[in-house]
Amino acid sequence: MCESSHISIEFRATKPDGTLLYNGPMATPKFDENSDFISLELESGSPRLLIDFGSGTLELKLNGTVLDDGAWHRIDVFWDTEVYEHYCFAELRWKTDQ
Repeated sequence: MCESSHISIEFRATKPDGTLLYNGPMATPKFDENSDFISLELESGSPRLLIDFGSGTLELKLNGTVLDDGAWHRIDVFWDTEVYEHYCFAELRWKTDQ
């Protein structure tokens, strides 16, 4: 796995809740299987990032940021697993093109 990574997604949403991006197991992993995942969602119109690369699930929410208005939005997700051996740090940025 890369130590530093970046994902960018552009979208238009008119519903307040839904999954924008998911990468991870499709079924519940067995005890000894890899369960790393990343999920980017809208929850009540606000972006929510869930990410786990082995050190526990990190949740980032931008409450009060409404992105289900039908306009084009771009979300950039940056994360780094190298800063500390057992932790994952993530940053969420968004841009609205109106």
